[in-house]
Amino acid sequence: MIIENMRKLPQIKANIDKEFSHQQKEAIRLVNNFDYYLANGDFHTKTILTHFQEDLSILKTKNTLIRTWAHVEWASEEPDVLLLEEFESTADNFVKEEGMISVCAYAAESLSSTLDTILQQLHQYIMTDDTFSISPFCNE
Repeated sequence: MIIENMRKLPQIKANIDKEFSHQQKEAIRLVNNFDYYLANGDFHTKTILTHFQEDLSILKTKNTLIRTWAHVEWASEEPDVLLLEEFESTADNFVKEEGMISVCAYAAESLSSTLDTILQQLHQYIMTDDTFSISPFCNE
């Protein structure tokens, strides 16, 4: 499942259409991230997780192994730190319980140093455009 900004979805779909077989394409679900992060106000954790569970139930009928990519965005200039921490913690627990591989992607320019540190505390792995490493701040 790819949860991405609607401006990027057409390019992603074009790449999928070019690179994957019909059967492979049937197993991929593209989702507008607005539906997750902004549809019920700015970054409402319960709404996000409800959408996520609904989409996963659809994917589970077609796939035994589920992987997700989620481009996380918010409407406000900077998200509520406690709200983002709650969301990430809840989502991580859900992903672990489901045995999934999941990537939450954030635009670096949208993260304050506080948010960046919190995300590194919550996640074992940190990936940038150029690196992949173990987080030095992870509490796991």
